[in-house]
Amino acid sequence: MTLRSSPRITRVGTRSDLTVALGPSTGRAIALIGGADGATAAELERLRPLMANLSAWLERSGTALVDGGTDSGVMRLMGEARAALDPEATFRLIGVAPENALRRSTRDGNTVTIARHHPEVVLVPGSSFEAASSWLFDVADCLAGGRAMTIVINGGRITVRDARDRLTAGGRLVVVAGSGRAADELATDAGFAGLRRSGTMHVVPVTVDTAGFASALGPGTSTAGSGG
Repeated sequence: MTLRSSPRITRVGTRSDLTVALGPSTGRAIALIGGADGATAAELERLRPLMANLSAWLERSGTALVDGGTDSGVMRLMGEARAALDPEATFRLIGVAPENALRRSTRDGNTVTIARHHPEVVLVPGSSFEAASSWLFDVADCLAGGRAMTIVINGGRITVRDARDRLTAGGRLVVVAGSGRAADELATDAGFAGLRRSGTMHVVPVTVDTAGFASALGPGTSTAGSGG
């Protein structure tokens, strides 16, 4: 799929719209949750090599990635990492955003806009980013044909909540330790020790390379038959 300067924007109103909007399941998709406008510039700059390695693995493995659909934080880095690949990059990068949140102001006074360098954006009902998280997971699950794995990079309060909800629902997490804030809490907090030991939550370092991503996220990227 050739990189386009403008994304293909699809609006959905119900979960049943997703299959039509996204096309058939590929069996390979992951959800990305993490830092948005709460991540500092220094944190984001440290994450650039990580995002480049993740993007390279997604391209080599043909895995789709679903993230928030706004131009901030790790979503912006993900788009930039994909754009830095060959212009003929083929892995699907889909942003999911609440339609009524666009053009609102962020905490630093900037306007909320659609994520750059995302070939596809799905606009969902509502104005709450917290409520849109469930749509993000639904999109990833629909593509994965099961419960897609989730990767956690940086993040704040909402990210911790989403990670807990995903685990409660039977999902698996890959948490990037050293990426800051929520991810570091999940990677080190004693309250999550049992999950880390069980393998439900797998921790990788911020220096993880493409081989490390292949080990943590492949060959399968979903729990078959557990979508929904």
